[in-house]
Amino acid sequence: MRTTRKKASSKKQLREDDDYTEYDHGHASDDHEAAPLKSQSKRRKTSSTSKSKSQDDGGEQASSAPKAKPVRRRNKLSLFPTMPLDILFEILGHLGPRDLLNLSRTNKEFCKMMLSSNTVTVWKAARQRFNAPEPPRDFTEPRWAALLFEHSCQSCGTKTVLGGIDWKIRMRLCSECKKSHLLCNRDAAWIMTFRGYDPSMFDYIPSTNKRPWTAQTADPNFRNRRLYWDEEVHAIAKEWNARRTAIQSSPEAWEDFEAWKKERGELLKSITSMIPVYMKWQKEYEGVKEGVKEENRCKRLEAVVSRFLELGYTSEDVRNAISVRTDGIYTGTPNVTTAAWNKLRPKLEPVVEMERKRRIARIMLPLISKRLKIFEDVYNNHLTKLKPSERYRCPPADYFRLDSEISRVLESDMTVDVTADDFLSMMDYVDGCIAKFQAEKKASALNSAISNAGVDVDTAEGALDLAIHVFRCDGARWTQHSLIGWPMMASHCCINGRVYTPTLPPEHWIPKFCSKLELNVPASQKAAELVVLAGLDPQTATIADMDEMDPRFVLDLSSVPNEWVDGYFVFSWSEAVCMILKLPIHLPSSSQIQFQILYSQGSLDLTAAGLPSSRYPSNLKFILASPEETKKARQHTLSVRESADAWSCNHCHDFFEEDKAGRLSVVRDHLKEKYDYQCPCTAKGS
Repeated sequence: MRTTRKKASSKKQLREDDDYTEYDHGHASDDHEAAPLKSQSKRRKTSSTSKSKSQDDGGEQASSAPKAKPVRRRNKLSLFPTMPLDILFEILGHLGPRDLLNLSRTNKEFCKMMLSSNTVTVWKAARQRFNAPEPPRDFTEPRWAALLFEHSCQSCGTKTVLGGIDWKIRMRLCSECKKSHLLCNRDAAWIMTFRGYDPSMFDYIPSTNKRPWTAQTADPNFRNRRLYWDEEVHAIAKEWNARRTAIQSSPEAWEDFEAWKKERGELLKSITSMIPVYMKWQKEYEGVKEGVKEENRCKRLEAVVSRFLELGYTSEDVRNAISVRTDGIYTGTPNVTTAAWNKLRPKLEPVVEMERKRRIARIMLPLISKRLKIFEDVYNNHLTKLKPSERYRCPPADYFRLDSEISRVLESDMTVDVTADDFLSMMDYVDGCIAKFQAEKKASALNSAISNAGVDVDTAEGALDLAIHVFRCDGARWTQHSLIGWPMMASHCCINGRVYTPTLPPEHWIPKFCSKLELNVPASQKAAELVVLAGLDPQTATIADMDEMDPRFVLDLSSVPNEWVDGYFVFSWSEAVCMILKLPIHLPSSSQIQFQILYSQGSLDLTAAGLPSSRYPSNLKFILASPEETKKARQHTLSVRESADAWSCNHCHDFFEEDKAGRLSVVRDHLKEKYDYQCPCTAKGS
């Protein structure tokens, strides 16, 4: 009976561990290395004399002892090639191209089997499952599969080559190999590498124009250059020279040489014409691979989600925290084993826990807002015990949102009923926070004056009252922000940032209020110039001195742009400082504004004020207003002050809110009626 079983190899052949044949440009795959087969263990020989002796001496013992269990012989993978071909092909038919490549690189026996002509149909069927194009005439099925379905460099074996296949030379190369082995006739290494080669030979060798940029090989005409793979050039040159040599001894060799060149020319044309086909298939194949990867990511995500559900987390928290793009989910197998889960859990659980807290925060947000409103009412009612002038210096209720003690009550459990009594007991603590807030603000202003204006430490307390010292909060992003005098600094409380906390949803934030002050150097220099213009000593002139003197200033119209000449303003000294800092919107930078006394032709010496002036040269000038302009300006200021709804009483809080402020006459009548003040005095800013 005829059988398809192959003749088994001898033991000697099975013990061979020779290098297997390479077909992929002479390099081994990076996926698997060849594994040598272990030699079969030999049975120990025993003589008949010793055997009979042992039987005579211990015959009785052997007969009484139980028989040993026979050891089952384990089949070896080396017997795989000896299986019947129909069974062998049935098994191989379930493998993909990469699996077949890895199998062929296992050892010499597998390599011989997979490269034989009998397995061509196996390779072809594996390729057709991916709708891959037919291999070129100079490619075998295994070599074509290695080019299409692997990812490593075909020269050095580097994994995951960026850029894919260069279809012009039909190779997949890494950047370093391209730099080292791709040469054109304009490279310095061309002559040394291809010395003595016939130039016409290069017309029959595939070439490309893609190569990583280097300073040594930079080429402005890179689109038209022809780069050749040096190893292929050497191989073609060897055949070229052999055929040229054969012509000298055989006239028929000339016809063979011409036929060979014609065949090479047709091959190059075929390569060029098939490039669009190859690129189209590669794009479709990459899309299919990405689809499979995305499906595996979804399966891996579901496996991880089920693991978290077993721990007690909700599906909403898990799915909002992680996705297929999450690190640890994006790569990996669909099946999440216990070992893989033990590695993923420390990385992903904090993210899921954070999302759980945010979900709870969304639920708690309305309740926290309600509790914050209760605290605000208690806090504002507590501040009514202070004079309005002192209350202006207290921060708003939102300032305490980041305080640990207040937040502990605001963010207490939903089952806790928070009332006004919970906050009333904390008002003494709140008073301490307010005092600390003001002390830190004042200390920061003094430290800034000492470090930036050279103020003496012993007299630093009075530096806040000097007219030449203008401050700003550390949250101000522009120099036009200015604070003059401690009352203005103490009442200033702006938001200079936002804070996100785990107890709040990511779309909500807590305002962060400014609590530090710093010297506004440009504004301080301008204030010093105004003090000098007013005729006072900048070292001793206080804010009260400038307010009492009440000098007025105007812009010199000769230095004002044309669009400003329709009219001009007369400024008080504090208004002039603030106006200067807002000039960059329309005029040259505020650091370029210089003041002059009316009709004065000389420059000012600001060194007496202790502030440098060399950094602020300019053509734009302020001048001291004339007596008539000063008189009219003071009358206008007085009428505006009396008619403006900007006055409040310092004995009660009836006019404290901004929308409840009244006119001067209304507040005076209020003081007369409620407190029996016949001649109530006014204070700036009250």
